[in-house]
Amino acid sequence: MQRLTNNDRNAESDEKLGEMLLHIAQKSAGDPKFGAVKLNKLVFFADCVSFLRSGKTITESKFMRLGKGPVPKRLIPVRDKLVVEGRAAIQKKPLVSGSEQHRLIALESPKLDSLFTAGEVALVDSVIEEFRDHTAEEISDFSHRMPAWNIAEDREEIPIETAFILSLCPSAEDELFALELAEKHGL
Repeated sequence: MQRLTNNDRNAESDEKLGEMLLHIAQKSAGDPKFGAVKLNKLVFFADCVSFLRSGKTITESKFMRLGKGPVPKRLIPVRDKLVVEGRAAIQKKPLVSGSEQHRLIALESPKLDSLFTAGEVALVDSVIEEFRDHTAEEISDFSHRMPAWNIAEDREEIPIETAFILSLCPSAEDELFALELAEKHGL
């Protein structure tokens, strides 16, 4: 049995991330609100939902905290490689707010069949649809309400396991349950 090295795992993760970036860009081609910020969050949310459902992410990416929300750590090199290979382009568009939208354009279809299950692709498609009408600012604000955002510092890795934390504020039921457990165990 051949073992994968860290370099092999990183290459596979980069390939999965790249193909998923192309897939999301292709599916979001008609979405005027789609840009880099939204792309990053769609990957993050899809990986979080996958982790909650199956215990593993779709892209195998690590995420870090940046100003506008979670971002795949390897996003820039993976995206730039797609551009250099001629599989994608970046379209820059000025926005009314004065900022600039950086939109990933898929120039080739992604290679999904060899890397992802039909269920994984369907999950990503459902995340894209869920956020289709949301702006980058709205989707970024949503990511900031997630506990993962409060756990990590800027440029620090966000543990994917934080997807299991639904709230940093316990409910009254949670507090009561904790008190009952503490009393039961003499704490």
